[in-house]
Amino acid sequence: MKKRSFITIAGALALAMVLNITSVISTVVFAYNTPSVTPPATHPRVLFTSSDIPAINAFLNGSDSENSAARLWFRRYVTNREGFDNGGGDVSDSANGWNQRMLGNIEAKALAYVLGRDVTGSSVPNVTGYEETTSAKAGELAVDYLLTYLNTMDLSKVTSNPARVAGEIMYVAAEVYDWCYGLLTTEQKNTIRTKIASLGSYLEMGWPPIGQKATVGHGAEAQLLRDALSVAIAVYDEDPSLWNTIGGRFYDEYVPVRNTFLPAGYNLQGSEYGNYRYQWDAWAYYLITGMGAASPYSAEATQGLKDGGYQVIYGRRPDGQFFRDGDNPITATELFETWDKFNVSMLSYLAGGNPYIKDEYLNTRPVQNFYEYSAMMRIILAAKYDYGSNSVTAKSKANLPLTHYFGDKAGIMIARTNWSEGANSNAAAAFMRVGNTLQGNHEFLNAGTFQLYYKGILASSSGIYQGANPANTGTGASGYESYHRTRYAMQTVASNGLLIDNKNQTDFFGTNNEPTTVSRMKTVAEVVSYDVDQTNPEKPSYSYIKGDISDAYSNTSNYKRSMMFLNLNRDDVPAAMLVYDYVDSPYTKRWLLHGQQQPTTELVGTRGKTTFINTNSDSSGSYNGKMVVDTLLPTSPYITIVGGEGNYSKAADGTNYEATEKDSVVDEGNTYRMEISSSGSQFLNVMQVSDADKSNYLDVTRIGGDYVAGAVISDRVVTFNKNGNIFTGTFNFSAPEGTYEYTICDVKRGAWKVSTDSSFSSYDIIGTSDAEDSNVLHFTKTLENASTLYFALVNAGGGFSGSGITPAQRSLGTPTQYDFCDLYNGSEKVETNNIPLFDENGYPLVAASDLANILGASISVSGDTVTFTKSGKTASFTVGVASITKGSTVIDATNEATPIRLNGEIYVSPTTVSAYYLAGCTTGSDYIRISPDALKVTVVLNEAFESAVADNANYATEGGWTGISTNRGGQDAGYDGTYGFAPVSRSVSRTWTELRLTKYFLSPGMKATSGKYTIRFMYNRGSKSAESNVYVNANGDE
Repeated sequence: MKKRSFITIAGALALAMVLNITSVISTVVFAYNTPSVTPPATHPRVLFTSSDIPAINAFLNGSDSENSAARLWFRRYVTNREGFDNGGGDVSDSANGWNQRMLGNIEAKALAYVLGRDVTGSSVPNVTGYEETTSAKAGELAVDYLLTYLNTMDLSKVTSNPARVAGEIMYVAAEVYDWCYGLLTTEQKNTIRTKIASLGSYLEMGWPPIGQKATVGHGAEAQLLRDALSVAIAVYDEDPSLWNTIGGRFYDEYVPVRNTFLPAGYNLQGSEYGNYRYQWDAWAYYLITGMGAASPYSAEATQGLKDGGYQVIYGRRPDGQFFRDGDNPITATELFETWDKFNVSMLSYLAGGNPYIKDEYLNTRPVQNFYEYSAMMRIILAAKYDYGSNSVTAKSKANLPLTHYFGDKAGIMIARTNWSEGANSNAAAAFMRVGNTLQGNHEFLNAGTFQLYYKGILASSSGIYQGANPANTGTGASGYESYHRTRYAMQTVASNGLLIDNKNQTDFFGTNNEPTTVSRMKTVAEVVSYDVDQTNPEKPSYSYIKGDISDAYSNTSNYKRSMMFLNLNRDDVPAAMLVYDYVDSPYTKRWLLHGQQQPTTELVGTRGKTTFINTNSDSSGSYNGKMVVDTLLPTSPYITIVGGEGNYSKAADGTNYEATEKDSVVDEGNTYRMEISSSGSQFLNVMQVSDADKSNYLDVTRIGGDYVAGAVISDRVVTFNKNGNIFTGTFNFSAPEGTYEYTICDVKRGAWKVSTDSSFSSYDIIGTSDAEDSNVLHFTKTLENASTLYFALVNAGGGFSGSGITPAQRSLGTPTQYDFCDLYNGSEKVETNNIPLFDENGYPLVAASDLANILGASISVSGDTVTFTKSGKTASFTVGVASITKGSTVIDATNEATPIRLNGEIYVSPTTVSAYYLAGCTTGSDYIRISPDALKVTVVLNEAFESAVADNANYATEGGWTGISTNRGGQDAGYDGTYGFAPVSRSVSRTWTELRLTKYFLSPGMKATSGKYTIRFMYNRGSKSAESNVYVNANGDE
């Protein structure tokens, strides 16, 4: 049983009296498990250990341009060229009681000392003209300056965020304590620890930091995750109880929260505060791993941390700004100013070595002052993770897929048409947010909302945060607790969402309250389905996400929203977006969409047509975007426009909570709002984007009927289940004449018949998309006349990676992609005209005509029934029926493949035909089998396996495979390639890899009887591990 660290009420009160801390007083007893991880016994151990010193020195000796700025800042700080002269660390005359650059100077000197590094003209290439400092001298100055600094600082002068200032000083003090440990006297150690404790009085969490929350808020920032952790690591020799408390709380409270949310790769606190707080999760990771311990987070959370830079890359719009998500204080002054989060991209890249995130980090701000942009931090991490043999070549994001999905607990998809940026960019982009979990704090009540950009934001969020009046009260106030924020900007009414009975989504925590644990957060939505075009996932023609938003509201039990972004690949109208809502509620609903300029609206027949433009401009360039919204449902919609002076911030109840923008062009907070009011249950809106100074527009036609709601635009047909459910049987709709790309949503995963004949006398079989959580059929079809398309589920199943449907079943729509098995007649391999398949249970299927040729039999086809005849014997097989009619006898065949129709051919089980049709025959040449020794299975594995494929047979050292086994007395495949596990291709696409199994795995002497076999592929390398099952059938000899 672990020991626990206790801080009692009495102890907290006594500590508060001594240190004048009021925030630590509590009515509960805080108890934390003593961490199983402890700092090492030696120094240094804050961010790095002695084993890392050679790499850091090698980095500083380097001459590459990529890191030259970091080396320059190191030298400038060490040699007293930044912040102050040789007079020392006196900050008594500082107007605000502290000096940030002086901290950078102290930090750099301490680093030079611990590295044993004399800073001379040759120690930093291409930098001359500075004072030379020996390592010993640098260490003495670091200690001296720090003690002077701590004695002369006066944080009572700090008017903004004294907790953050105090924490930064504590962090630098911890670095000096650790890095210069051998120089410090006992008295100096005591002094530094005493000063650190006094700085703790300024922390909002108290000291030790037992206040505030580990979930969100200021408690989820630097105070514990950097400042307190670094102190606890540094002073562990003299005060292990501090580690037991701070480290104990970190592992007990902070780690479980991050294990829950980091896997998504997106921080739900949004585009500003989410990115800001990401860095503290990363800083804690680097402090723990820097002292030699394993990542404190789970493998999935650690991977999410490494992918954190994608929130920056994909969250940035083509104009350089971010899609607004949550509170966003605006600091930019130009429309086309690139917003960056260098700290996120740097910390994310160095953790994971992602070349695309590295490109982001190198092309934003390369070096900034200390605090969140520390040159010393970059030197340490870059030397350890990205220098010499560890260096990774940056890759442009232009090579990334155009759509990215951030999974549970975020449920966010961001898509675009291309990667061009700037004032001349022609890229359209969409932000689609299901938003599974509500955390509160800076996150808004905006589950199931969207934004759309083309040459300016067109479907925008609304509201102002810390604008011209960042206070909480007064005219135009827009602070955290202002009425504008709490009653308008953070509410659903300020987003492109839905109001039910004039009510926003439920504020479960109350205004500005924060949940204390993960269990107290609220699941307000669930991603039902998401998918991108699997025929071209790098540049998908469609990107789709659907969410169940019911739990976000108090007045409906069934609300689903589907959002479909279409890359139309056109110059005139490059993109469109469909949003379909099904809402089961008796109350009036208001469908909302915000834009920057006053729109026009009209009724065209029975559909609404509303046009938004954005032509805002400044010295950096001009927007020129237009969005036309065709409202197809409800028919003859009632549309109103809200906005204008005195009405920009109208809450759900009609009250206006006006705030003053900081910059009327960049803020985007004062918007016009389109409202569609209806008591019905369905909303279908189609948005298309084009240039504001052109008249480009594509006609939009509604698809309706008993089953679906959808639309035709350009060469696309998109449909949704009109009731928001998943089709599990049959449905139909009227389809247009001509050639169209169909995207049919809300179908059960598996294989579907698609026909223009209600009796399905002929049909295509199309499988659902390969994406893991897709319920989409995607295909291109030509109709000579407008016709009804009929759909019927053939075989239900899941996707790749053990989801219940095999790769073979996946190929039903395009079977020529795969060569799944070789067919043998006795010992002779037989060529077939049609490619053999496997059904969803792993049983083989072969075209009836091929089997007839092999058997020397004749066949006749009547509708869905094929009959084999040979030597007076007959056997009949019917599509979808799990039985065989042998003569006049009906034989159950539920343990074999059920016949299907594919591309006009009926496919049947070869083992069933040979066993039942030729029963009693003894000639081996009449017995059709799939030979174990010749069995070839092409297995399509997901990206977790991608890097596991080696070009040679030594999979143990090169490929990382840890096991290949079967369920039939199987033996491990071993690692030397004896069993012929060979790659067909290393990189079919970015996320898929094909492998071919050329030997079947059977124990020696075991006879391969007819039946289903499971081959399990297991992979484990570093932080990656995965399993995938493939099912095959076998009949044959030993």
